[in-house]
Amino acid sequence: MKEFMKRWLPDGVLKYKRTMQLRWIRAKYARMTTREAFSYIYKNNIWGKDAASPYCSGTGSRGKAAQQYIEVVRKYIRANRISSVLDIGCGDYFIGSQLADSLQNYHGVDIVPELIQYLTIHRSRPGVEFSCRDVISDDLPPSELCLVRQVLQHLSNDEILALLPKLEQYKHVLITEHYPSPRHTIIPNLDKPHGPDTRIIDNSAVYLDLPPYNLHVEQLLEVPVESSIVSDGETIRTFLIRNGQ
Repeated sequence: MKEFMKRWLPDGVLKYKRTMQLRWIRAKYARMTTREAFSYIYKNNIWGKDAASPYCSGTGSRGKAAQQYIEVVRKYIRANRISSVLDIGCGDYFIGSQLADSLQNYHGVDIVPELIQYLTIHRSRPGVEFSCRDVISDDLPPSELCLVRQVLQHLSNDEILALLPKLEQYKHVLITEHYPSPRHTIIPNLDKPHGPDTRIIDNSAVYLDLPPYNLHVEQLLEVPVESSIVSDGETIRTFLIRNGQ
């Protein structure tokens, strides 16, 4: 249906429809706390369903782009002899489960209590643990490598600014985000309330090397998006931040 609408509806109609939907979505989630918002998303399967689990983190955790990400992270873990990983916004653990076997300790954190309770009961084992934390306001556990995969895109700029200083305690940080097609005029780092949507529909994204973040990052991976949100040419990019080196 999405491809049909892209092909046959005029661009102006599609843009108006997206704008109205986006206003409604953002107004709804802006009235919720961060924990309420993401608990609602998982409870109501806003990001999709998985037959193997009551929780699903969406299509962004599946497919070719996710597999290439997993391969790059595994390679980075081996090359740097990393034994412990903190996975911020671990979600349904679909990706984390494919990394944990190469580690002495995997620690997944997420803000949704019911999700973490489920993972603790069904997926924890020696060397694999989960904890419920609001990464904006709570302290984060120690680790060598910190993963933040397609999390920042769902947060406001102020929430991102509150989280980033906490990442300075980790020697290695890998941050992954979704980026718009270069065929559009891109406006970096437009603000939005926390919620299930991203900045892509605004032809924006989280550009960590630009204001208000101004971080030094190294790009490790760029892969095309299999099912674009707005138009072809969207990509998923993974960046490395080295701290204390």
